[in-house]
Amino acid sequence: DIVWAVNPARDNAEDLVHRMRKFANDILSAGDTELHFHSIDTDKTRKLTPDFKRHVYLIFKECINNAAKHSQCKSVTVEINMNRGQMLLKITDDGKGFDMSNSNDGNGLKSMRTRAGLLGGTLRFHSEPGKGTSMELEVPFRHRVAPESEIGTARKIFRAARWS
Repeated sequence: DIVWAVNPARDNAEDLVHRMRKFANDILSAGDTELHFHSIDTDKTRKLTPDFKRHVYLIFKECINNAAKHSQCKSVTVEINMNRGQMLLKITDDGKGFDMSNSNDGNGLKSMRTRAGLLGGTLRFHSEPGKGTSMELEVPFRHRVAPESEIGTARKIFRAARWS
């Protein structure tokens, strides 16, 4: 992942989508979970910044891992739409869901929210017991540069999540 993330030859939408599809397929097929992967209106030649690529990919990985480990789902649907200057990523599972009012927002969810914020994007979750979970990420391709104070806070969260 580190070598891929820093390789400038891989800073395009097509490579990001390919890597996401491969990761989801590898993780979900190990648990016999069906994957439905749709990339809609994707400008495959679009260049992406290393930060954009890395943060979006890590949000994606966290969400897929959560579905595989916690949701007891039978299928996961991934929809990626890149147009109008932004990326929309939606991941939905048909698992057991959870009561969002009683959610404690573990380190994974905090990390995902921080990453989305660093890119100037929005991250939304919807879940109900027995009705699965969905996550939507909207992030502009031209994201703002996060102030150093936000980056420092993000690093602290990532370190805490890694060691917990």
